[in-house]
Amino acid sequence: MSRRVAVLGVSVLLLVAARGWLAITSRPISDGVGAPLIVVEQARIQGLELSRGDTKVRILRQGEGWVLPELGGLSADSERVSSLVARVCSWRRERRAGADPAQHAVFGVDPKGARRIRLLGAPDHTGQVPVLAEVWVGKITGVAADLLREQNDQIDTETLGVFVRARDARTSLAEPDPVTWVVNDFLGNLADPSPARWIVSPLLPGRPQEVTRVEVGSGGSSYAFRIQPEVAVVGQARPLDRNRVRGSLGSLYLLRGLGPAPQPAPESAIRLRVQGRVTTEVALWSQEGRWFLSRPDLAPGKPGVGVEVNAEDAARAARLGDLRALSRQRVFALPLERAARVHLRSEGVERSWIRRSGTWDAVETGERVELRSRSLASGALIPLWRRLAALEAQSWTAGSLAPTEQVAVWIVQGSWGRLEVKVGAARDGRRPLSCSDQPGHIAWIQEGALGEIEAALVRLWGE
Repeated sequence: MSRRVAVLGVSVLLLVAARGWLAITSRPISDGVGAPLIVVEQARIQGLELSRGDTKVRILRQGEGWVLPELGGLSADSERVSSLVARVCSWRRERRAGADPAQHAVFGVDPKGARRIRLLGAPDHTGQVPVLAEVWVGKITGVAADLLREQNDQIDTETLGVFVRARDARTSLAEPDPVTWVVNDFLGNLADPSPARWIVSPLLPGRPQEVTRVEVGSGGSSYAFRIQPEVAVVGQARPLDRNRVRGSLGSLYLLRGLGPAPQPAPESAIRLRVQGRVTTEVALWSQEGRWFLSRPDLAPGKPGVGVEVNAEDAARAARLGDLRALSRQRVFALPLERAARVHLRSEGVERSWIRRSGTWDAVETGERVELRSRSLASGALIPLWRRLAALEAQSWTAGSLAPTEQVAVWIVQGSWGRLEVKVGAARDGRRPLSCSDQPGHIAWIQEGALGEIEAALVRLWGE
């Protein structure tokens, strides 16, 4: 073969290849596998309309965020909106499922079963809102029962996805194209049109672990308490129940919006200023068994708008507005019923109880009694330790008991460490106690409450 013939042959082959490539690239990509499902500039999207059956929600852009106009202008969850828009706009036609409208119900892309997503533009000069694109999301594909049986119950991840129909500027159809496509993605509840799904969440920014101080205004009174480094009322002797305070604060951060409040926060609402990494002011109130919350920026430009919240968590959070409910009622915060050793020094007599396996060694000595010991069953002592642990304070005062004021001392040891309790003489039907786990506070208990426990312990020696 001459060099001239060879060059001519290569030229012909290159020409054929070029014509083939041009034919492929000139084919409308919008009609083929691998093409974008919809073509729309995300910057033009100024709203979304989600619907399924009779349930519908509209979300509109406002400033840097999104709002729910039918819910009093409440802020929408911007992160959730952005995620939905980005996902839908990135979808590509992985494969063609069919074009027969009779199959729409099978694929779940019919008007009754589809989750419909409309991407809206800015209103034009007539006030009309253009639909930039629309996607109908149907059933999950790739997990049909007969297909799974053929694959020995092994899911083919390459076929997983959802059935969809769509329309955009490339078509003038009033509804999505009859052709059903498959996209390899899932939305879960991200396209749920239930309005509560789209209210900004969480209602309080930050985390309860980051809170350092809470200021409260409730029922005409105001107070503040520290959360870190310890839980305490600012400027008051009353100790707080740490677990109850932290639990109520945690419940406040669990609140989720259910819908708009019927009215702004009333004067009787609990006002909270929560300080930490983020400082937030909220109002919390109830009406006919329902609970509501508002904060200044919950609805842009509408500072009085509130939102209904989950009642059970709200009721727990509302304890932040009741100082008595947060106060420590029990004198002892430790589980004394699990003590390993108890020692009582009173009126010149010393008594000790030491836990053994199923029993307790009891020892009594002092100036007025002879040394004696015996073994006691756990069933005789544990109820008394429980009564001791359940003692409640009628009130608290600041200070501590001086040695000259002490008439008895309890020392209780357990896995938590050592607790020392100093007891003073009765005054006006009450007895003062100061505990080593709550320094600087004196608990006042009913006069006979502790005496009854001491008397029961003494009676055990005569049984």
